[in-house]
Amino acid sequence: QHELDGAPYISASLDYVINSETGWTNTGVRRLMLRGKTETGIDLVAPSDLKAIYEKCASKGDQLPIAFTVGAHPCDHIAAVMRLPVDELDLVARLRGTTLPVVKCVTNDVRVPADAEYIIEGYLDERGHAEPEGPYGEFLGYYGVVKRNPVFHCTAITRRRDALFQTSTISGEHIGWTDTTQLNAIRAEVTIWRALQTAVREPVGVNITTSSGGSFNVRVSLRQRMPGEARNAIATVMGSLANSKHVFVVDPDIDIFDDAQMDWALATRFQADRDLVVESGFRTLPLDPSLDGKRIGSKAGFDLTLPPGERVLAHTVPKSSISGDKTHDDVASALAEGAKSFGALMVAVGSRDGREIVCALDELRMEGRLSRVEDGLYALSEG
Repeated sequence: QHELDGAPYISASLDYVINSETGWTNTGVRRLMLRGKTETGIDLVAPSDLKAIYEKCASKGDQLPIAFTVGAHPCDHIAAVMRLPVDELDLVARLRGTTLPVVKCVTNDVRVPADAEYIIEGYLDERGHAEPEGPYGEFLGYYGVVKRNPVFHCTAITRRRDALFQTSTISGEHIGWTDTTQLNAIRAEVTIWRALQTAVREPVGVNITTSSGGSFNVRVSLRQRMPGEARNAIATVMGSLANSKHVFVVDPDIDIFDDAQMDWALATRFQADRDLVVESGFRTLPLDPSLDGKRIGSKAGFDLTLPPGERVLAHTVPKSSISGDKTHDDVASALAEGAKSFGALMVAVGSRDGREIVCALDELRMEGRLSRVEDGLYALSEG
């Protein structure tokens, strides 16, 4: 896919292995770098269930039987990016919403979805992270360096009679448009939402920007009932997802899917000495280029919420449209009903542009009958 990749890659391969300790099937998403007719490299640097399962096997000098599907149901990809303590074949079936047809591989005992376009089966050898793999255009939009990784040995390939070869888009100039960041965001949003449901009383929404790799920049909408809940939400996001890096918490009046509204909230509701939370010493994603090769990094939280219950005029978004039915013949009778804003007076007397409202208010002012009350509303003077 990318000019400087170390070799051709299979990018849409979903891996299936059996966890010998639980008997459950684990699935994930891996890239495979072609090394020859029967060998590929596989990226197992970042923490994952497969990495843990493989390293236990390799430490005992054992090979790990594995199979890859290429050309799978879209829900299979979603299941593959999740990390849940369940048999993930069952998760695949639940996400599909129907019975899952499975088949056992021809050269090992791994079971895979029977409707996959291709099934590539074999084993990861016992040598551990032994061979160079890469470079590759990583999902964060830069080239990853050559790394030591395990080697996959292919023992069989089966396919449908009319098989289609599927690929996933990764990296490039617009990483937010790629398959990889979209899948990352789904997994991360589910993980964070579940954590927030137990940490704060009324989370409203979670959005992770795909342009940040689908994991680094997290937006949370929260209906804050007590002071400090925004900080609790920030701490929860930082701790529940290793890949999270920046957390932005807003009130429900801010649309977390609207970049302009988020930018406005950051500009008008944030003071760095009061609302910035910075913590260090976190396990993070090793692929983050700003870590300079380290595995421990820092995270920042941005509290863009207003104090609970505070909705003063300074925080009310001005709206341009003024509409409604005429209810009074003149300004004085409208104000006799109660204090009103200028826009409300325009509606009350059916004014198109407000010029007669200005003149009427001026007459009332000259007569000593006009006053201004809370938030600048116009009212008739008492007495």
